[in-house]
Amino acid sequence: MQEMVPSDKSPDWRGLVRNRVRPKSRPVMYQTWSDLLFLHARVPAEKLQSMVPEELEVETFDGSAWLGFVPFRMRNIHPRNLPIVPWLSAFAETNIRTYVTHPVHGPGVWFLSLDASRYVGCYIARRWFSLPYFHGSLAVASHNKSRAYVGNRYVFQPLPRLPCQTATLSHYKVVTIQKEEWRQAEEETFEFWLAERYRLYSMGQDGQLRTAQVYHPPYQLAVAEPQVIEVFGLDKQFGELEFSHALMAKSLNVECFSPILVQPDQPS
Repeated sequence: MQEMVPSDKSPDWRGLVRNRVRPKSRPVMYQTWSDLLFLHARVPAEKLQSMVPEELEVETFDGSAWLGFVPFRMRNIHPRNLPIVPWLSAFAETNIRTYVTHPVHGPGVWFLSLDASRYVGCYIARRWFSLPYFHGSLAVASHNKSRAYVGNRYVFQPLPRLPCQTATLSHYKVVTIQKEEWRQAEEETFEFWLAERYRLYSMGQDGQLRTAQVYHPPYQLAVAEPQVIEVFGLDKQFGELEFSHALMAKSLNVECFSPILVQPDQPS
């Protein structure tokens, strides 16, 4: 299952490392990410380029762009200086993502969609962070070295509109098992290129590009072997997908920083 991927000559390794530095500003929110899975499939770069803002360039590795399917569990969510609210602070999430770069702000993540099992969280994320969240029924289960993820996006979505194309995920079931021991990704490797990304881009309702950073310790990763991969809906946009690369990640605590408007001549 696991595909050997050599390094490209052109990834912006300096930019990736630079974005790992904790911003000097104060975080606006804290979260814990648990039971993460990174599934990736090759997708033609031109297909993904048509789905991202013109200010961004889709990055490639080993001659391909990569589509990520990333389910996990979010916990302990709370804004700075506010307590954890039990009914809002934990839910399952799945994001569909690809990897982009900006000439000033550097490499980051572009989310084609994010599904979450808490409607209020979806609404806040769309309104405040301009992220294309969808409400759905999602669940995550883990036992020893095995993890299972199931989800179903609801058809009716009473959420703020955003001016960007989104992934047409319908429903899914994924079961994986851990195959190797935990380790940190080495710099200038495919695993580092996929996982060690601390900047995201989004498009607001006003049509303006924004960027935000997160900060957390480096991921502890392990190679995973999928036992079941049933993902429906994405084939409408991307054709048949082969998820050829799978990684699990340990839980970690995350600091989230406020999004800013992207200025073409002024780095953040």
